[in-house]
Amino acid sequence: MGYSDSDDVGGDNLEAYCNNLSGNPTAIVNYDESDTINATGNWWNSAAGPEREFKTYNKSMQGDKVNGNVEFTPWLTAPCPDGESFAPVEITNLGGGYPSIQAAVNDAGEEDTILAKAGTHTENVSVTEDVTITGEEGTHCEKPTVLEGSFNIKVDGVTVKNFKITNTGNIREIEGVFIGDSAGYTDDPDKVIKVCSNVIDGINSTSPEVVAEGIHVKSYDNGDQINGVLIKENIIKNIKKSDYGANGIKLQANVNNITILSNKIQDVRGTWIYGITSTQSSLEEVIPKNVDVKHNILKNITASTYRGVAIGIEEATYPG
Repeated sequence: MGYSDSDDVGGDNLEAYCNNLSGNPTAIVNYDESDTINATGNWWNSAAGPEREFKTYNKSMQGDKVNGNVEFTPWLTAPCPDGESFAPVEITNLGGGYPSIQAAVNDAGEEDTILAKAGTHTENVSVTEDVTITGEEGTHCEKPTVLEGSFNIKVDGVTVKNFKITNTGNIREIEGVFIGDSAGYTDDPDKVIKVCSNVIDGINSTSPEVVAEGIHVKSYDNGDQINGVLIKENIIKNIKKSDYGANGIKLQANVNNITILSNKIQDVRGTWIYGITSTQSSLEEVIPKNVDVKHNILKNITASTYRGVAIGIEEATYPG
């Protein structure tokens, strides 16, 4: 199905609903930027929905392609009329649906809850609103909510929970979860960032001189101190860098009141290694303060050049 602004089809409120679309290189296209085709509630020859460049859900399983100004979420999980309506991401108090976690974050308001459904979401999520982002319950079940990428938390009060996170990138430091904002973090004394009940499994890169980290909390000198973070009941494993450093959890520079509670950190390997480390940075020579580390399990924290350290404070200037 195609539509351009030269077609005399009525323009406004064009809808394509309950169609079964399969085997089409492009199923629906709309070249008119001033008008949106409502194509929700269609079957795209895959329960993962249509193919679209900004759609991050189960990318290897996507169906027929969509181009242009087309709204396609939610879609049907099977051919019409038997398929059920499905959206991979929802804001629970608003309903509707989103094709990516980032799209939901961009549309969310303060203290909204974003639910990412079971399956694989391939994206790097920049969190710039005080929200709760949760995968479906049970990160250890057969069908977890997987994030192939990272969460970059830039504001106070955010909660990230119930995800399985894996990341293989090529930037200087690659993380599963990063907390901080180089443009300037604003702390709210009444709020706490929470990273809880996630499985961070497989953070690594083949690029040289890249530090791999499960969770990284870093303050910069052009913003507020990061004050109040709870890192609780996560499993952090398989954090590996054969030619550089790796850390399970790294706290860096001017951060304060950090609780690291009941996490399991294992199989962290690199040329230098910490399971949990507290350090200054090359930009800010301040050591984190009021850090409470308790009831954690650390196992197989090993290094090839230096000794592997389970828990340590580093006073020398640290890469990053």
